[in-house]
Amino acid sequence: MPRVIITTCGTSLLTSNCWRGISDTSSILSPALKNDPEERVRLEIRYTAYTQDFLRNTNHEELARQFDINVWRDTDDILKLPAELASLRAMQLFLTDNDITFTNNDRLILLCSDTEEGKFCAEVLWYVLDKHRLLEPICIPEPIIVPNLDPARPDDFRKAVSELWSNPPIEINNENNKYYFNITGGYKVTGALLTGFAYFLSFPRAYLFYLNEASYKEILVMGFDPLNPEQFGRSKLKIGTIIIEANNISTLNSETLTPEDF
Repeated sequence: MPRVIITTCGTSLLTSNCWRGISDTSSILSPALKNDPEERVRLEIRYTAYTQDFLRNTNHEELARQFDINVWRDTDDILKLPAELASLRAMQLFLTDNDITFTNNDRLILLCSDTEEGKFCAEVLWYVLDKHRLLEPICIPEPIIVPNLDPARPDDFRKAVSELWSNPPIEINNENNKYYFNITGGYKVTGALLTGFAYFLSFPRAYLFYLNEASYKEILVMGFDPLNPEQFGRSKLKIGTIIIEANNISTLNSETLTPEDF
């Protein structure tokens, strides 16, 4: 069954350090910096300055060329990746470890806002995924831009959210597909809408994946099962955690999900 991975894109790329020249230092999310806020601020300023130079010149491809592939390969460096890539890497490892491989029938859809930073980050992510073949052979079309998805313009933002719910920019109800909603990046409200889609599509056709910076190497995965209702008519929540361990090995910690579900 083909998989459609819908990934909401934010701007964590602007403070990531997965780029050659700065990938040899700590991520600003590193647990080692928890008690050293001054060093974290110093590194954040440094990494932001690095990516801002490419943003000012709208040089998406050139920044993508600076991607350090070793950061992708070594999961000890997963926090150096933008949030969207970190969650996709965790997902890829889990599927691979359970003999589930991507095919050219699978698709990765990147959704982003139409802000300057949002479009830039999504396009860089697309170039990185494409040029470095990180999820080959999956099909990755250019990012889909959701117009007016900017909370700085409240009226437009409200209309954009309503339109996204009523008329999704992608087909999300094909009975032949499985849907992976990767809601790690982007605006929280977009993740909320995709959660609604996952509820209506239901398990085992739809899953939610979420990697929070505080969890480091644990990605939350969820599905809603309407065939096993709880009280008040709610669908039973199938939930677990994909844990990335040493040597790029992943395991699933769950009482309601098994690798065979995916």
